[in-house]
Amino acid sequence: MQPNCYSRVISVLGDEHIIIFAKRDIDPWEELTYDYRFVSNEQRLPCYCGFPKCRGVVNDVEAEVQSTKIRVTRSELFQQKD
Repeated sequence: MQPNCYSRVISVLGDEHIIIFAKRDIDPWEELTYDYRFVSNEQRLPCYCGFPKCRGVVNDVEAEVQSTKIRVTRSELFQQKD
């Protein structure tokens, strides 16, 4: 199954949080799926999602550490748009 979400790590007042974003509209009761792509030098952990372009593992043992940093204030995080 092709992932319908993606994740990012954000820092809020020094605390890191994992935020999940939808890549598209998600139907009610549809399972949320995303590529964990966490870095691990230990062992390969198999993935059984069945998506044709899947790497075959949920961790990324060969990749360099890649991170996206989003810097926002707490007020911006909870600010609603009209």
